[in-house]
Amino acid sequence: ELSQLLCEEIMQRQLDAVDIIAQHQVLTCMAPWIENLNFWKLKDSGWSERLLKSLYYVTWRHGDQFPDEIEKLWSTIASKPRNISPVLDFLITKGIEDCDSNASPEISGAFATYFSVAKRVSLYLARICPQRTIDHLVYQLSQRMLEDSVESMRPSASKADANGNFVLEFSQGPAATQIASVVDSQPH
Repeated sequence: ELSQLLCEEIMQRQLDAVDIIAQHQVLTCMAPWIENLNFWKLKDSGWSERLLKSLYYVTWRHGDQFPDEIEKLWSTIASKPRNISPVLDFLITKGIEDCDSNASPEISGAFATYFSVAKRVSLYLARICPQRTIDHLVYQLSQRMLEDSVESMRPSASKADANGNFVLEFSQGPAATQIASVVDSQPH
């Protein structure tokens, strides 16, 4: 509990610091406290997300200026392999939220920044725990692809026949009604 509170305070001070020497010192002293954190136990608490957001923004703001210190923080988190999944889940969720909030079909500067930070963090995690990092990313990607394929197979409201049964785009002829009734009876 003390590590959680102290890390939160340190991150806030680091984000507020204007002196480059103070920023460096804060980043340097943080690693031993982060070592005590178990993100998988705190996954459902708001605290975990707040600290990960702070670490994300510190990585964004100071990743080029203090690359060794930033890598040390993320590497310290990855030293407990069970921390990998909550960190990657946070990054994926942040990316989805950023994408959903951006109405433009083009990749905006904010979205490009997200990819830059997410790629950097994923690399730091993979340097410490490569198999777990890659496995979790592949798992999440396969889940997203599965969700997309299920969504694309669901019939739309405009694809109904005269009886009100839904007709799948790839079906035609008399079998369409049979397929449509099976689709209608499936839970969505």
